[in-house]
Amino acid sequence: VESGQADLFLVSVLGIDAETRGTRLYRLLDCDLTFHGERPRTGETLRHDIRIHRFARLGGTTLFYFEYDGRAVSDGRPVITMRGGCAGFFT
Repeated sequence: VESGQADLFLVSVLGIDAETRGTRLYRLLDCDLTFHGERPRTGETLRHDIRIHRFARLGGTTLFYFEYDGRAVSDGRPVITMRGGCAGFFT
């Protein structure tokens, strides 16, 4: 799941840092992972196609819901699929 840290980068680009101003920490809450065949090899590069579907806010807590597909750059084969992702920024 840690390969999904790219979602954290994406929400940073979308402005969450300006929203939280360093007062919140990221936490992945839920997801469903599927590995397709072998796990990535040492040194292999994966490319993630991440889609954020929606945001929700409760008080000062921001949640977002997303999914991604991870493919090997070398041959384009699917390596990992993540669905039902939910993460947020908490005190």
